[in-house]
Amino acid sequence: MAYHDRRAAALAAVLTLVACAPAGPVPRVAGAPPAGPLVEIEGPRLVFTDPQGRLRWELRARSVAVDRQQRVSALDARGRLVTEDGVQVDVRADRAVYVRGSGTVELTGRVVVRAASDRWASAGRVRYEPGQDRLVATGGVRVRMDGWTVWAQRLQAEPGLRRARFDGSVRVRWTERAP
Repeated sequence: MAYHDRRAAALAAVLTLVACAPAGPVPRVAGAPPAGPLVEIEGPRLVFTDPQGRLRWELRARSVAVDRQQRVSALDARGRLVTEDGVQVDVRADRAVYVRGSGTVELTGRVVVRAASDRWASAGRVRYEPGQDRLVATGGVRVRMDGWTVWAQRLQAEPGLRRARFDGSVRVRWTERAP
């Protein structure tokens, strides 16, 4: 029994000394900063508003990381873009990157932009520039607009996909709709 009492007293003394010791500065390791993210957040919501306070895009993601160049990377991003005239466009991408201060968000991986049931686009990369109210898509672009399906290497459009410009190996197919 005395053995356990001495052991408990020694443990209490160590805990007291550790708790009362002044906290010293964290030692700094010389060299380059770590390569990992500066901040990583699980299950967040990212929102961008323009200088007038209007919502321009909103994304939810499985995880978010902020690197030392202040780029915000989101994995498994889903959300919406809001056009200049207030139309909301649904987006989904494997990854989204936002460079702080620019407002531009770049979606990569399997990207789908859905403006309406009959207006959608898919591509390997889509960049949304809210200042110009413009989408630029590259990498296996496929667009469905009011019965037309268009394949191209590059798309430039307003986010609602009502007006679009295609570049590079453009192929078009019309699908007649039932009356």
